[in-house]
Amino acid sequence: MCKWKHGLIIPAYLLISVFFCSYCSSQLPCTEFITQKIYIKGNEKAKEKIILFEAGLNQGESIPVNEFLPRIEKAEANLKRTGLFSGVNITYLLDIDSSCQIEITITLVENWLLFPTIILETVDRNFNVWWKEFNHDLNRLNYGLGVAHNNLTGIRDRLKGKLARGYSNKYEAAYYRSYLGKSMKMDALLEMSYIESRETGYTLSDSRVQFFSIPGENVQKRMYFNYGLSHRTNRENRWGFKNTFEQYKISDSLAIQSKDYLLDGSNKQQFIQLIFNRNYNNLNHFIEPTAGWYVDVTSRMFLLRAKESHQYWNVGFHIENAKKIKNRIRYQGTLQGFTSFIRKKMPFNLYTGIGTGEIRLDGYEFYLISGMDYILTRQSLYYKLFQFQRNIIKIFKDEPKIKVLISSEAVIRLGTGFVNDPYYKNLNSLANTSLASISAGLQFGINGILKLELNYSVNHRNEKGIYFHTSRLF
Repeated sequence: MCKWKHGLIIPAYLLISVFFCSYCSSQLPCTEFITQKIYIKGNEKAKEKIILFEAGLNQGESIPVNEFLPRIEKAEANLKRTGLFSGVNITYLLDIDSSCQIEITITLVENWLLFPTIILETVDRNFNVWWKEFNHDLNRLNYGLGVAHNNLTGIRDRLKGKLARGYSNKYEAAYYRSYLGKSMKMDALLEMSYIESRETGYTLSDSRVQFFSIPGENVQKRMYFNYGLSHRTNRENRWGFKNTFEQYKISDSLAIQSKDYLLDGSNKQQFIQLIFNRNYNNLNHFIEPTAGWYVDVTSRMFLLRAKESHQYWNVGFHIENAKKIKNRIRYQGTLQGFTSFIRKKMPFNLYTGIGTGEIRLDGYEFYLISGMDYILTRQSLYYKLFQFQRNIIKIFKDEPKIKVLISSEAVIRLGTGFVNDPYYKNLNSLANTSLASISAGLQFGINGILKLELNYSVNHRNEKGIYFHTSRLF
C-alpha cells in the first residue's frame, strides 16, 4: 500500500513507480508539479541560460503529473542534440508538503569543443578514392593549420578557420551565432572561402570522375561567400534562409577540353544561390539515435551567369527515423531525394547526385552518379558493442577538460538508389539504372559528435571492398 508521509522527500526512482502505478497515483495529492529549483552541475563553458533554454525547463513553472516524465526525457534529448555534452542526466526530488514542489538537477559532461589542428587532408571526394584509385599518393594531400571552436563564448557560437597548402591552396573562415533576439530563437552565419586547385574533375567515364591538370599550374580558382539566418519555432523546428555568391575561374585549356564544365565553353562562372530550408529534428542522439525523426526539405534557386544567363531550381529532401528494437539493438532508416523543376542542362560543376558530400550509397564509393533527379534509401540495424569514457586533462583555464567518450556498434545495412540523368548519360553508366548494395561493419562514435565507419560492401555489379568514412555534427 502506498502512503505519503507529511513532509517526505521522495527520490526519483520512487517517483517513477507513481506514474506507472494507478493505485499509487490515485493517492498522490498532486495534479501538477511546481519546479521550485533547477540545479545545473558539470557545465564548465556552456552558459546556464543556454542549458535551461535548450532543456525547455523553467524555474517556477507548473507541469501536470502525467506530462512530467515525458518532459524530462525530452529535455535530455534536447541537450544531447546540441552536441555540447557527451553526457546528460536529469534527476529530481519531490516535496509533497510544499505544495507538490519539485527540485530538478541537470548533471552534464561537457564536450571538449576547441580543436586547434594540424591539417593533413586528401583533395579527393573521399578517403577511399585517394587510398585505392590514387594509391594513397602523398602528393595529393593538403597540409596546414586550422582552428575550430564549437562553443566559443559559452553560447554555442562557432568559429572556424583554415589555411592549407599543397595539392590545393585553401583559405576558409566561418562564424555561426546562435540565440539572437529576445526570444533567443534566431541564428546567423557568415562563411567565406577561396580555393586554388591544380586539378579538377571535369567529366565522367563509366560514372567515374576524370581529372584535368596542367603541371605546375592552377586550373581552377573558386571564391565562395555565404550568409544566412534561421528561426526556430521550437526546439525541433527550424526555418532557414541562405544567400550565397560563388565564382569559378578555370584555365582556357580546361574550357576548351570541356565546354560543359562551366557551360557554354566559358572560362568564368558567377552565380547567386538562394536557399530556403525547413528542418524538423527530434532524434535523441546524433550518432546513435534510438527514437525520433529527422526531416529536412531544401529549395535551391540558382541565378547563373557564364557566357549567357541561366536559372535553375531544385528541391531536395532528407528523412531519417530511428527506433529501439531491444536493449542493444536499434534501427535507423534513411530516405533522400532530389528533383529539378527547371529541366535545362546544368553545368557539370553544379551537377549533384550519389557520391557528392553526404549523399552516399555503400559500395559505390568510387563512383559519382549525378543527374537531374535521384532517390536513395538506407535501412540499417545496429548492435551496441561497448562504451567507455575517460577524463584526460585540462589544458586551458576557461575550457572544459579534454574528455573522451567512445562507443562502438556493429552494423548491417541494405541500400538502394536510382539517378535520372538525361544529359550526361553516355558518360554516366550507373545513371538510369537500379542501384543496390549490402554492407556490414563497425561504427565508432567519439564524444557524440564524430562518427567513424569501417564497412565491407557489395554492390549490384558484385564489386566488393572495405570502405572507411567519417562524419561529424559540426
